Amino acid sequence: MQFHDWDVKKKAKRNPVLNTHRLVLVTGFIFLVLSVSARADTWYELESTNFVVYTTAKEKVARDLLNELEGFRYLVLNFITFDIPPDVDKVKVILFKDLGDFKQYCWDSRVRGYVIPTDTSAIIVQSAQNSVLDSTYVIYHEYVHTLLQHYTGKLPGWYNEGLAELFGATRFKNGKYDVGIAPMDRLREFSRGGAFLSFDDIVADRFKTHRSGPYSDPYVQYWMLAYYFEFGNRERKKELGSYLLLYNDGMDSLQAFQMAFNQTPQEFWHKELKRFYSRRKLKALRIGISQEQLNFQISRKEADKSEVKGTLFLLKINAASQAFQMKDYRNGRRLFQELIDETDPNNKNYLALINGYVWALATSTDNKLRDGKEAVRLGELYIKNKTDKPEFLDTLAAAYAEAGRFDDAIQLQSALLAGLEDADKKHADFARRLESYKNHQPWREGDE
Repeated sequence: MQFHDWDVKKKAKRNPVLNTHRLVLVTGFIFLVLSVSARADTWYELESTNFVVYTTAKEKVARDLLNELEGFRYLVLNFITFDIPPDVDKVKVILFKDLGDFKQYCWDSRVRGYVIPTDTSAIIVQSAQNSVLDSTYVIYHEYVHTLLQHYTGKLPGWYNEGLAELFGATRFKNGKYDVGIAPMDRLREFSRGGAFLSFDDIVADRFKTHRSGPYSDPYVQYWMLAYYFEFGNRERKKELGSYLLLYNDGMDSLQAFQMAFNQTPQEFWHKELKRFYSRRKLKALRIGISQEQLNFQISRKEADKSEVKGTLFLLKINAASQAFQMKDYRNGRRLFQELIDETDPNNKNYLALINGYVWALATSTDNKLRDGKEAVRLGELYIKNKTDKPEFLDTLAAAYAEAGRFDDAIQLQSALLAGLEDADKKHADFARRLESYKNHQPWREGDE
């Protein structure tokens, strides 16, 4: 790859929406005009070729951020070259003016920035009180995934993650990017007792076998492979191209690797990779990218209020769901309660969101999360007499059972079951729940 007029010199040297019942991570969300209020600060929109920033921060901070992101995008696509459709959605950036505002939409005080993937793009969330992109590892890593989702071919999981690890460790300083730096946080964790997994398993993408121990971190090995092909031995990148062609033609990943490299991944480790990394002389590149190379203009205007409100609503959903996943139920419930308290009970656009929360309060196997009284309160306020959809009323019945109101649960569940055809996919689940309520047993999520 040519870096014609780049200043290059060597330098030694990581979603959520609610389905009809459960809390799950999101990869997309429908933005609605919401009643959730943004703060009184004036929000501005700054837009470049590939990004749009909504911010309450100073204009210079937002412009610097746009320049850094555009430069990083340019850098990555000059290493891994493929065309991105011209009409792809721009990445949205929410830049809060300070950490206080940022933390309202965050689930952990240690987090300084994060990314929410969407179906076609992503949302980057950051505080201007940090240095520009203070959380570069997470943001760069996830943005690489955002770019790779537009790759027209098929990428094996290890290579997708390896590229994200490789470029995610990039550091931006004084207008230049240091790319090819080792991901030190990963390596420090690994050095505490990590053991390499089989490279055959890594290339075969046997992800479920990767967490066999507390320090078995496959991401170190993803990075090792990606770094070697990109910086360690450029001749080997030709064989990598052959491997990807075979893989995209439908060949099994291990078989394609062995055919392209004439050895298994584990043999490749012993014969080549192990010797390379034992030298401990990893090269990195310092790359400067001029404004002329990027060739973009930044526009600025007052932001559309409904767009900001919709995005902030999604950020709070994400934060609440992340808190629940970390078993920080106090914080998760606080965040959800803030959303729900500002939600019109008659607006059916929120039914799926609230239904999932009520289901969690009523059926979770974790005693610290369940709250039958609150589940009934919300269920009767937002679900009862608001919908005739069986999957939502089924949640209300579960709330009654958790609160010990089994007669109400049986009556509602019986009516729901009577309205379903035997062939309906929900019939068997509804029948099992009804039997549970008749036995004065509330339903638990794991019972399914």
